Formats: sequence, structure tokens, C-alpha cells
Amino acid sequence: MKQIEKTDNGWSIRAGGVVLDVDEKSGCLSALTLRRGKEFEWTRHPGDVTVRDDLLRRTYDRRNLEHVQCEQKGDSLRIRKHFRGAPWVLHEVYTFEDDAIAWNAEVVLDKGDYRSCAISSHVPWPQPVFPISFWAARENMPSAPNRFAGLALEYGEVTSGIMFPALACYIEKEDVGLLLTMPFDFMTPRFRFLSGYRDPDLEACFDWLALAPGKAAKASLLLTSTPGNWRPASAGCMSDSRSTSSRGRRASILFGAGTSPVAATLRWKRRRSWPTWVSPGTKSMSTFPATATIIPKE
Repeated sequence: MKQIEKTDNGWSIRAGGVVLDVDEKSGCLSALTLRRGKEFEWTRHPGDVTVRDDLLRRTYDRRNLEHVQCEQKGDSLRIRKHFRGAPWVLHEVYTFEDDAIAWNAEVVLDKGDYRSCAISSHVPWPQPVFPISFWAARENMPSAPNRFAGLALEYGEVTSGIMFPALACYIEKEDVGLLLTMPFDFMTPRFRFLSGYRDPDLEACFDWLALAPGKAAKASLLLTSTPGNWRPASAGCMSDSRSTSSRGRRASILFGAGTSPVAATLRWKRRRSWPTWVSPGTKSMSTFPATATIIPKE
């Protein structure tokens, strides 16, 4: 069932086996429940969406909110956030992507100087965190948050990064999990999953984003529930084009219909391993900070 309904404190969004509650005052995630035969409360701790402004050298979060406007339009929940001291506005939209909740964000600057920025979605870990395992497309997986002093899984990084923009988090004993995926057809300069041993949440970070008048910085994420094992979660990311799921369609866009995981991996390496070098300040630098010197080929 896909629906958005008004509650006493905000809105409740249901899709893909995920029930995501949004607080009306802050416009942020207030609770997350997973439904796979039974209900499992993933978190009752508040989440957040943060914006790092590199020109101002500040990171803005829910503590800096000045004004929040939430509005339901059909099958979408639209949120507009103003932050104290920030010359830009954060727009968020929650909607449905077949079997997932889709979150899209834009930072819009009407006037002011060019700057680079980062947009991060913070999803709290269940507490206690020790029963949780997670899987990403790299060596030495699955693993667990408590095994890392600092966790940084970067998509497309050729030495120690992850090969797919997805992270499956699950509790095997409860047979429940949460899959976070950046849509495969969403282009962004740098995408990472970040967390730490004492961090209460998982951060999906969209970095190296350009922000200028007429050029918004954008982020996009899909949330869906999975069984309590990494295999069915990873299989969902690699569904072929016959699947009606959003992950299946997006995988086929990137890799081609019916592509095997091995062939897909080799094709992905060929696409991402060879960078194009450019000089700072050229026109092709428009999607990167002024200090960037490398742009991956598409």
C-alpha cells in the first residue's frame, strides 16, 4: 500500500514495506517502521537533513531551522526549509517509486556567489546498534557498524569504495532490514555512506555539489524494506529489466537488460576507472567545487 496521510504531529508515508513519519515542526524524519509480515520499529529517534555550505564554512541542521513549510500535494509531501543565516532554501519531496519511498532534495540559491556544498540524509540506527549487520558491494562484507571506528563507503572510488550506490542494513534475528539506494540513473559527483562507532545515525552524503543562482544542488535516495539477510537485499539491487521494481529498472538503465553481476561489474569498472583530467576553472568544472581537478568519464 502506498499512501501519505496526515497525523497529529505531521505525516506518515507508506511504501515498500517502510512507514516513515515526518514531523511537521522540523520537516524531519521522526520515526521509521518496517513491515515484513510483522511490524518492526527501526527507530523512534529523530533523523535530519543537513547542508554543508563550503563558502560559509558551516553545516546547517535542524538546530538552525528558522521556518519550515510542509504541504501535501497528491501523492507527494513537499517540504521547504529556511535556515538562520543561510542565503539558500532547502526543498525536499517525499513520493513513491513503485516499491520504495523516494526522497529528493534541492538546495536553491536565488542570488549570491557560487559555492560548493553537500547534502546529507541522516537515518538513525536502531538501538542498541550491536545486532545490526550491513552489506555493500565491496570486499570483506557483510560487516557491522561496531567494527569500524569510522565508516566511509564511497561509491565508485576505485581503491576501496563500493561498486553499487546501495547499503543493506539488517537484523538477522528479526528477519528485517532497510535498503538505502541512490537511484542508478541519478548523476552526482560524490556519494558516500558515513557513520562511526559512536554515531547514532547513518549518513548518506551527496558531496562536491555546485550551487549558484539558477543552478540547484540535488540529492536523491530510495528507502525500502528487505528480509534480514544481505543476499535478497543485494539481489533486489541487481534485478533485471523484467522486474517492475524501481531498483530493477534503474539497474537495467546502467548495466543493460539481463546483464549478469560479473559482466555488470566489469562494465562498471570500464566506465568508472579512467578519469578525464581538466584544468580548474574550465566550463566542465561547473558541477564540482573550484578546487576539483578530476571528472570521471560517463
